[in-house]
Amino acid sequence: MADYIRAARTVGHRLPPDRYHEIRYQQLVTSTESTMQELLVFLDEPWDDAVLEYYGFPDDVAPRYAALTRMRRKDASEKACVYKTQVCAYRPEIDPLIRLLIRLRGGSTLRELRYR
Repeated sequence: MADYIRAARTVGHRLPPDRYHEIRYQQLVTSTESTMQELLVFLDEPWDDAVLEYYGFPDDVAPRYAALTRMRRKDASEKACVYKTQVCAYRPEIDPLIRLLIRLRGGSTLRELRYR
């Protein structure tokens, strides 16, 4: 995964500023509205409050995924369009040996992106 992130960032930083925009998931979760506004400005798209209530509109998301998302939101008692319960939700599930390998293989990228 770190290889893909490094490759994307390397290419992205070589592109003109209007062709590459990075958003961190944590930024999206903690500052959803301002992050989405920033993204839409970058894309030269107008702001619409419906961006924050996307789940109330028809979409083409697979029914299984839509049901899983509804269940997660309900279990977390989240009403926001982006919910915080998924930030680092994977950590307890990662085997300690795999976690060590991630640190060894992707440590420099994790540090560069300010992850611990």
